[in-house]
Amino acid sequence: MQESNSKSLCTLPVTLRSSSTI
Repeated sequence: MQESNSKSLCTLPVTLRSSSTI
């Protein structure tokens, strides 16, 4: 469960960054 949380936290910023680039 902890690993999944860490992945979600890491993916969240990445998605936001991708959106900001567009």
